Amino acid sequence: MVEIVPYDSNNDYEKVKELMEELTKFWGQSFNVEQFNASLSRRTNDPVNKEGILLAKEGNEVLGMIWCEVVFQPSIGTYGRISNFVVRKEARGKGIGKKLIESAIKFFVENNVSRVQANARNLDKEGRLYSKYGFKPLYFVLETKLDMEYFTKSY
Repeated sequence: MVEIVPYDSNNDYEKVKELMEELTKFWGQSFNVEQFNASLSRRTNDPVNKEGILLAKEGNEVLGMIWCEVVFQPSIGTYGRISNFVVRKEARGKGIGKKLIESAIKFFVENNVSRVQANARNLDKEGRLYSKYGFKPLYFVLETKLDMEYFTKSY
């Protein structure tokens, strides 16, 4: 039976790292262990957000995860942010994503967060799942790859 539980740094690090490697590969990016460790440390040392890394586990096997973060920005106030939402390929289609999102929503409600944002790369796939919980497109994110030598080149 799949359970949704908070991340346990003593037992779950390697499995969560593997999932993050899988997720960054899916995004076409290279995995950076230092950035991963810094992000994980920032969350696990935060009194609220340390409970926001949620794992779908069956026994000792981690089948999926979702990272929930309570964010405060002076210009827009407090809101929740969902990131790093992934379910192992072999575990998809079994309701694990649904359980993770429902647990994320519970985390935000328990922390008095009334607005939650989540990124979806594909509105037909992830977006459809999020829309079942009332999420709607808010804005589009545009991205470019920068030439890291931009300021040292003479044009």
